[in-house]
Amino acid sequence: MKTKKCIVCGNEITNAYAKYCPPCKQGIHRIQRNTSAKVSRAISNGILKHPSKLKCVDCGKKAQCYDHRDYAKPLDVVPVCSPCNVKRGTAIGFGSLGITRQRVKQIYDQGAK
Repeated sequence: MKTKKCIVCGNEITNAYAKYCPPCKQGIHRIQRNTSAKVSRAISNGILKHPSKLKCVDCGKKAQCYDHRDYAKPLDVVPVCSPCNVKRGTAIGFGSLGITRQRVKQIYDQGAK
């Protein structure tokens, strides 16, 4: 079976559809969950408006979620509709854009606080 490299740490992975090795994937998912929880708390506390009350910054339709461009900045978000969120792709920082396994760990540790 052909192997490829994790886009975060460069370790070899055998799953043909995976972008990340299991440890990096686990760290990234935890970062995403922690960031999502911080946004939910900010909405509950009135710091951010619910995205459904806003317009998508890309197309002007009703927003459905917030998009993160950098998970290290959990409240630096913009409202987008689902199709535009998909078009925007992966947040800056994971793998091909320069994040390292050490940076995943650093963000992971910050999110755990």
